[in-house]
Formats: sequence, structure tokens, C-alpha cells
Amino acid sequence: MQRKLTIATALPKTGRDFKRASAPIHLTPQVLAAIAGTVGSQPPETGGMLFGPAQTAGACLFVFDEEGSRCASSVAYAPNLKTCSAEQDRLADGKPMRLLDGFVHSHPGSPYPSRESGPAQGDLGFARAFLEQNEVATRMLMPIVTGSLTPTPVMTPWVVEADDPHTPALADVVVCEEGAFPIREFPSEFAEKAGDQLQPRPLLITLNLEHLAERVGAVVAVDGRTLVLADGDFRYEVYLPDHFPLVPPLLMTHMPAAIQFYPVPWKLRSTECVEVRLATVFERAMVCAREV
Repeated sequence: MQRKLTIATALPKTGRDFKRASAPIHLTPQVLAAIAGTVGSQPPETGGMLFGPAQTAGACLFVFDEEGSRCASSVAYAPNLKTCSAEQDRLADGKPMRLLDGFVHSHPGSPYPSRESGPAQGDLGFARAFLEQNEVATRMLMPIVTGSLTPTPVMTPWVVEADDPHTPALADVVVCEEGAFPIREFPSEFAEKAGDQLQPRPLLITLNLEHLAERVGAVVAVDGRTLVLADGDFRYEVYLPDHFPLVPPLLMTHMPAAIQFYPVPWKLRSTECVEVRLATVFERAMVCAREV
């Protein structure tokens, strides 16, 4: 049965407060159909990524997170960071360039985002980490689908805005073609520093590995675009995406019994050199791994 996605224009009267978003979400009909055919057609919790044009504000592409959805439990969905980061890099390098604007996921019952329950944990914790790591974003789209096994699943159009990341906002939705999207706005400090870095081309950067190794206190090797640090039974890898340092690095820790991905705080406005910031990433990973 083909499902049609209904967009919520109001919330149940539960007494819970919510605010209105400062701007609507613009979506193409194709994005709505893709969400209905994936997230809206499978048991909760599943999800995927929303991408938009680099110069205008709106979601023109939805990519279902197959791996993260397959590994999700019945009460929690977490994006697969490795596959999602690879898709983000691929689309950022594409012509036309596409930027990651947020995630859609489904809930078994409540249409409200879950509260922050730890670093990058819970819907609002993940949104805050997303906004901290992504300086091109003034907000994160976080629509939540409920009733995903019914003929008419409902999508509640939440947005988390960078100036108030602890409070979700309910947005209006405009369904239109990509050509009708409004101009995308960037934070002023990002626009001043990034300049023309939003063009779909790799950024050129030369790393001082001796400086980095001295700061970490260990040998750092290079494998393609990956920095590798070995520390006893632990190995840490920091992958530098094509648009690094505009796009934050991806951190993966190999432990004796598991592989762990960590969100990386990354700010363009930082006055520290790249080597010092990467050393901080390694240092945090080493502490986190030892605490597991």
C-alpha cells in the first residue's frame, strides 16, 4: 500500500509548551514521497538525512539511513556516523553541491523530540552536537514521523535553531519545487571567515605532523586522508573529509572489543591552529576510550 505523508499543523493538547520556528521548512514533493516510502513505511525507529542546495534553504533530497535504521532498537534511532558522513562528503563534492540540513526519524508514539540524555544523546542532544559541529547551519531540521505503520503516517515538522538549541520549535511547511526555495542564510561570522569555501572543491591544507605528534605525545601516521594514532591496544583514526577544515573530521576509536565513533566539536571561528585542534580531538578520544 502506498502511504501518503500527512504534515501536522498542530500538536496534541498535553499541556507541553513549544515555540514556533522563525522560518518555515521548504520541502519538495519528491522529498515527502521518499520519507513516506521509507521512514513512513517501516516500524519505528528509522531515519535518514535531509540535504538542500548550497545557496538556497530547503530540502531537495532525502537519503534513507539503511545501516542506522537496521541497527536501531524499537525505542531509539541513531544515525550511522560512518555511512552518513560518507554520504555528506559525496554530496558536498557533487555538482550541484548539497549541504546536510538535518534528519528525519520516526517515533513509536510521541511526536515530541526526546530530551538530551548525554553528549549527543537523545534527539535534542544530537541536534545540539550537530549545530556545534556544523558552522554553516543556523538551524537543524528534525521532522518526526509517527504512525509509520498506518496508511497515513504523520510528520511533525520540528526545527532546532542554533540560538536556542535546547528548545525545539514547530515550523510551518511549504511544499514546492527547488526553484522556489528562499535564499540560504549563513551565520555572519562564518560568511566572513569562509569566504568562497562553499564552492564544490576540496580545500587545500598542509598539516604539521611533528607539531601534532608533539602535542599528543605519540606518533601520528598518515594513511591517505586518515590520521592514525596507536596507543597500546587502542587505535585512533581521524578521517579528514574533502572539505576539511570546513567540514569537521570524523573520529573512530578501535578498542579491544568494539569500534566507537565520536562526534567532534569543530569550530571555524577557533583561533587555534588546525594541529592543536586535531590534537584535542585525539586527547578527548583517548580519555573517552579509557573510561569505557
